[in-house]
Amino acid sequence: MKKLVALFILISGLGPFLQAKEQDHKIALNKYPEFKFKRSFSFNEEACKNTEGPFLHSSDYDFNEFKDETKITYYASREVLKRRYEKLINGPKRLRRRMSYDGKNFYIPSTEGSIKITKDFLNKLAHQVEMAIEIKSAELIYYPDMGHAHLYMPEGNELMSLEEALSSPDLVTLFHTAEQLMMKDGRMPRDSKDYRQLRYRTRNLIGHFDDTGALEMVYAFGNKAFNTIHDIPTVLKHKRKYSTLYFSAHPHGCLTFNLGDKKMGLDISFSR
Repeated sequence: MKKLVALFILISGLGPFLQAKEQDHKIALNKYPEFKFKRSFSFNEEACKNTEGPFLHSSDYDFNEFKDETKITYYASREVLKRRYEKLINGPKRLRRRMSYDGKNFYIPSTEGSIKITKDFLNKLAHQVEMAIEIKSAELIYYPDMGHAHLYMPEGNELMSLEEALSSPDLVTLFHTAEQLMMKDGRMPRDSKDYRQLRYRTRNLIGHFDDTGALEMVYAFGNKAFNTIHDIPTVLKHKRKYSTLYFSAHPHGCLTFNLGDKKMGLDISFSR
């Protein structure tokens, strides 16, 4: 089995990346531009106060109702994912145990208790979601496409709490997009080859929470399944996995992000 090889590349280098061949690359880390992160923070204070149900459930991401079209209930085509997304964002269901605001600070319930979340973290997370949409690495902001991120810290931070990690500039997030998109050949129906190839090659993103808030892309050469990076490559030395953060778009979501030329709400939780 081929050794997993990771290619890091800036979003500005996306074109050549999509044309990449495995034999053309070795492990390489590209330095992102030296710039300071700037983005206006925005949230819906009234929406943040409502943490009641009804709540999203794992069955909301099961496509049994489309089994005659998909032939399988976990993965689905782009059109099927879009239909379910429209149903959910126009319905009352939202993430359980989601982020709230007490008039001064943001909090998310967790196994470590109520975790205080900084505006800086939230602002950079929103920026990274916006960037993923802009470069077409993500299309629908909910679990079946882009709706979760694994949180990592460098080695040597074993005693740091989750709350401390979330306010650290050393934190990175590993996003997996196209989570339930049917990308492999041999399953019907399926989307165009060009669309599937784009989503396949761009589905691993790494978000930084330093002064840049940069978003980078990583590719799993040798992975014959779904180009899935299961761990942060050792070139970054981020091996301490803290938790998984879930997020889902909803018009009444607490955090606000730009969805094209419109504003959309975003709920955030440690529970799917």
